[in-house]
Amino acid sequence: MDKLKRLIEMLSEQPEDSFLLFALAKEYEKSDSERALHYYEQLRKADPDYLGLYYHHGQLLIDLNRDEQAENVLQKGLQLARTQQDNKTAGELQQLLMTLE
Repeated sequence: MDKLKRLIEMLSEQPEDSFLLFALAKEYEKSDSERALHYYEQLRKADPDYLGLYYHHGQLLIDLNRDEQAENVLQKGLQLARTQQDNKTAGELQQLLMTLE
């Protein structure tokens, strides 16, 4: 069974699993950007404190030339990183935000 099918199967058994939602979004980035965005949004709604999603979600939006949406996602991630006192992630998000200027 390929990776994508296995992730979908696992998610059907655990529909609120943050890691599975993230892994599925990352896997879909390879073939279906819109579906990847769907899973990033689903993850953000289910677990807005899942800090790892914001960089990847923002980068995908940048890649799709959706800069305004990317800025919103990255700003939210930056606020969360600061709240969680995760300076490394805050710096990465800040650098990605600077590419939008």
